[in-house]
Amino acid sequence: MIELEKRVGLLHWLRENIAPQRRERLIPIIRKAKDVNPWFTFEHINIALDAWYDALQPEKIERWLQPYVELLNTERELLTIGLVLPGNLPLVGLHDVICVLISGHKAQVKLSSKDSVLMRWVLTLWYEAEPSLRDYIQEVDQLKSVDAIIATGSTHTMRVFKQYFGKYPNIIRGSRTSMAILTGEESEDDLIKLGYDIFTYFGFGCRNVSFLIAPEGYDWKKPLKIWDNHFAHVKQHNLYMNNYDYNLAVFLLNKIPHLQGETILLRETDNVFSPVSVLHVSYYKDFNDARNRVVELSYTIQCVASNIEDLPYRVPLGKTQYPQLWDYADHIDTMKFLLEEVYETVKT
Repeated sequence: MIELEKRVGLLHWLRENIAPQRRERLIPIIRKAKDVNPWFTFEHINIALDAWYDALQPEKIERWLQPYVELLNTERELLTIGLVLPGNLPLVGLHDVICVLISGHKAQVKLSSKDSVLMRWVLTLWYEAEPSLRDYIQEVDQLKSVDAIIATGSTHTMRVFKQYFGKYPNIIRGSRTSMAILTGEESEDDLIKLGYDIFTYFGFGCRNVSFLIAPEGYDWKKPLKIWDNHFAHVKQHNLYMNNYDYNLAVFLLNKIPHLQGETILLRETDNVFSPVSVLHVSYYKDFNDARNRVVELSYTIQCVASNIEDLPYRVPLGKTQYPQLWDYADHIDTMKFLLEEVYETVKT
């Protein structure tokens, strides 16, 4: 096993190589990733790199690992973990790879074709810094002889994953999304921050706000105007606007009530999942009502963007796309699974 200090050192090395001052060197990689997946824009790839640069600060790594220190320093059998990575966002599967790396296990990594360029760049960077890592983290086309599985996909693929991988100790994730709760007293700056939670990655991430609840009688004219002005650049993205035109046509042909901005469409419904270019909205009577809605939706909500602090899964407006290492997908502690739970299941 590679020493823990060296494994943590690879996280520091990655952070150094994605630092803003070194970002110009990555332009060819970013351009190639964009060519492979046209939903990956330069702006969004840089946001993802900024988020990782923030998350991989040494003091944050130390805080993340503190609860697992005893387990990390305990000698144990090394297992092979199969990783089926998603590709909906730039480097979205990196957290699972980091968890296996730090746990000391071996990994068979099945990359998504949609995010293969950036992930291969990270793996190559690590291999160059620590050649022996090739024996521990390997990219594969098919998972073979694994002891446990971590797989992420849609609600449909989640069923398929459970069928194929259910016999292994596993973390299998399906579709999740995020919501926001407005008080009606948000400033223009607050609404711009919320816009980043909505528009970043064009809404494809589980941390993107797709469902928004506001006080009864809320006037949507102000946020629509602010978003149209501040996020007008999405109108230059053909794939996004194709979705916008399609959804607008569906609303008009089916006489579905909606509000039309230049950059996004609003539809009143309690469905938390919205299509690209559409934001679903609803209303609450009082704070207790709003909080109860969050609790009711907890099985499908990743985070809640709001200025209201006393909320489950709450993050400040504008911060949904900047998760920390301890912000686990689906609220399942991946490190605890790798360091403790997986052994209990394997033994049985």
